[in-house]
Amino acid sequence: MEVKIVGIGEIVVDLLYPHNLASLENEVFVPSVGGSVTNFIIYLSLLNEPCALIGKIGKDFWGNFVMEKLSACPTLNLSGVVIDPNNPTTIVLVSNSTSSTPHFFPYRYADKFLLKQEINWSIIKEAQLIHTSGFALSRNPLRETILEVIKSAHNLGKLISIDFNYCPKSWKQKKEALELLKELKPLTTYFKISQESASHLLGNYTREELINEIMQIGFPVTLFSMGKDGVIGRKEEECFYTIPPPVDKIKDTIGAGDAFWAGFIWGQLKKQDITNSLSTANKLANKILNYIGSFPSS
Repeated sequence: MEVKIVGIGEIVVDLLYPHNLASLENEVFVPSVGGSVTNFIIYLSLLNEPCALIGKIGKDFWGNFVMEKLSACPTLNLSGVVIDPNNPTTIVLVSNSTSSTPHFFPYRYADKFLLKQEINWSIIKEAQLIHTSGFALSRNPLRETILEVIKSAHNLGKLISIDFNYCPKSWKQKKEALELLKELKPLTTYFKISQESASHLLGNYTREELINEIMQIGFPVTLFSMGKDGVIGRKEEECFYTIPPPVDKIKDTIGAGDAFWAGFIWGQLKKQDITNSLSTANKLANKILNYIGSFPSS
């Protein structure tokens, strides 16, 4: 089956905690496969889209856990997943949240050590679109590897998608992220950023000021997400806005933003117009809000 979409970046194990991470009690952490890029690809696979994941995990218990879970995903090509014999699988502590972006604390290990010579270039050449994240781009050598893939893919005429989920704790310096955005602009087709990430990256501006700053960067398609307040975006000269439909009961917000972006990109590649792409995005995000963690059990 020919791969249509490739995600390159973080493959992690989320350890989900039901309360605030600042006040740990005698509670049990629940493991789940995670990482923004991995979530995005999982959701596309669940939409029956032929896709592939490129990343690095450890040769350990958690690496086996990841492969077992991912192997259950239909249409997901795992030939780009590299096993690192020297570094353990990356772990992220995540607090459960039903109303806002979950708090997290990453322990970066194997995922950030993916090297250029370890890339499966055959699936890059097959694909229509390459996707990555701000988290993945926050550390070297993974950042250099992803940039090499993006530049090569762009030269091959592939579409590039980035969810720039900037968080200060993931980056050594903010200026690295700002300089990277300039480098990514001529290469990227689809760009998404949340209000929280934009505020961390650009400073304490109003929502309207943040939207203006992001839109002025000038990506061909830009989405600015505002959680329960919806999404505002622009495709070339067309501006659009959507509010998520009501959900009876939100069990967890982990992965909802990744699901929204997966649904939107899926719609765009299926030649849906903006309205229908946003509808697909909202439906998929709402499905994920009904699960604990980002990986649906069925």
